[in-house]
Amino acid sequence: MDATIAEMIKSISIMYDKQFTKQVLANNVLPQVTSTQMSVLQYMDKHDDEIITQKKLQDAFNLSKSTVSGIVQRLRQHKFIDMVPMPNDKRSNRIIFNPEFRSQMTNHDDYFKAQLDVMEQRLVWGMTSDEIDRYKYFLKRTLKNLNDHN
Repeated sequence: MDATIAEMIKSISIMYDKQFTKQVLANNVLPQVTSTQMSVLQYMDKHDDEIITQKKLQDAFNLSKSTVSGIVQRLRQHKFIDMVPMPNDKRSNRIIFNPEFRSQMTNHDDYFKAQLDVMEQRLVWGMTSDEIDRYKYFLKRTLKNLNDHN
């Protein structure tokens, strides 16, 4: 039986995360991190202008509170992130990049971008430019459909 669209999307996502993480770690730019931890760091980088909390990560990655708590704990142990109490709610913490790690990220920014380019090339290997355009269209349409029904 053929895999469903949802199963294929999930498989692509998992495989992409694992391959990207393996690729980045191969150069010893970062200590050993999991693909999920790497995804959280990428998410934080892309949403740098927003307030990131554990709840926001739970929602963004559809993960349990305990799973996100473990991820955050390990990222803190690696000194990638810091926790800062929210001024209006002392029970909640804002997750920010550790300044030293942020500096390290900036130093390796070109390398990370190059690795993202390699992964994008893998995703569309063997496709014509028309097929790539259609693929992007369908992915955007899928995201819109999901957002519209959220």
